[in-house]
Amino acid sequence: MLPTILGKKTELVGSGRTDSGVHAFGQVANFVIEEEVDLPKLLHSLNSMLPTDIVIRELTEVPEDFHARYSAISRIYSYRIHLGRSALNHRYVWELPYDLGLEELKWCAEVIRGEHDFTSFCVAKSQKDDCSCEVLVADWKEVGRELLFHIEADRFLHSMVRSLVGT
Repeated sequence: MLPTILGKKTELVGSGRTDSGVHAFGQVANFVIEEEVDLPKLLHSLNSMLPTDIVIRELTEVPEDFHARYSAISRIYSYRIHLGRSALNHRYVWELPYDLGLEELKWCAEVIRGEHDFTSFCVAKSQKDDCSCEVLVADWKEVGRELLFHIEADRFLHSMVRSLVGT
């Protein structure tokens, strides 16, 4: 789309990938263009070409050394478990027919805070030499019929959060 709108090849750099079935909110990307551009007009043009389930919320100029992936200080995941069935949110939650025990979940979240080797919690094909991640925040809370897992880390391994929640 950028080449179509700008009239020349433009490389788009994303902040990272999302696992299958994951919905991204606040995904960051960057690209370099040499000339001045009307950002509100570009934003409108890009959004008009995107499918309805993808929206660019903001375009802003950044320093030349900014990199969407490597300039990130941390990343955040929110994982939702609905206790029972959910007609309206079934695409966005993991539906479970039983309660997991909030206090036990909070204890597990406390254990994973800090820097740890998460080799056991990632897909084998994605394992790198270093599977350590620093978990800055990990917490569970109950809101209505949902259990919400909030985790922030310096990075995540492939399927790491899904594996942590499933365990």
